Amino acid sequence: MFTNLNWKNSARPLEATCWLLIFYGSNTLAMNYLPFSPLLASWSWPYATDIVLTFVDLVSLGGLLWILKIRGMGLSNSQLASDRKQKVLYSLLTFLVIYASDKLYSHFFPIPPLETQGWGSFLAQFSLAVISGPIFEEVLFRGLLLRYVFPKQPIFGLIVSSFVFVLIHPISDLSAFWFYGLPGLALGMLYGKTKDIRLPIAVHMALNLLSHIQIHFF
Repeated sequence: MFTNLNWKNSARPLEATCWLLIFYGSNTLAMNYLPFSPLLASWSWPYATDIVLTFVDLVSLGGLLWILKIRGMGLSNSQLASDRKQKVLYSLLTFLVIYASDKLYSHFFPIPPLETQGWGSFLAQFSLAVISGPIFEEVLFRGLLLRYVFPKQPIFGLIVSSFVFVLIHPISDLSAFWFYGLPGLALGMLYGKTKDIRLPIAVHMALNLLSHIQIHFF
């Protein structure tokens, strides 16, 4: 069905925008509705909500990757990619910039410590927070937006993708544009420089892993 659409290159931005809206919109609705559904509320087994949300997120991610594959919408360009040493250097630099920014942010806007949680909660939320979440967000907001929606306007695309990245997270005040906006810019620049979606995904995963460990054990 999808392989017979035969979109022209000029229509790729529209197609990419449609897939972004469809998958992000449906995933967001599911994530916001399911925790309050009567059926899920009636389940008494531990971490039911976390497990169901993780399953839904993985299904959404799998569907998105499948669509991109059959539509021939690759997110990495090996011909334009940097060599391995440069990739490692750019990735490490991006990680350090975002990590330093987070530390500086927490100094000026201290976040009240959460109650320490155990291994059960850590494992129940691990896939959603550290694996599927970062992949889903990078594929949508770095991959699709930068490579297909704004292929000829990289700087404007970087600004838009970073702004949208802020908006998809909870915003209590303007400091959110620092907390989420700078990582969005850094990850977008990493992707733009290397043309390899795996690198912002890896950096995003590493940052979320550190945060996930800190929330649950410190």
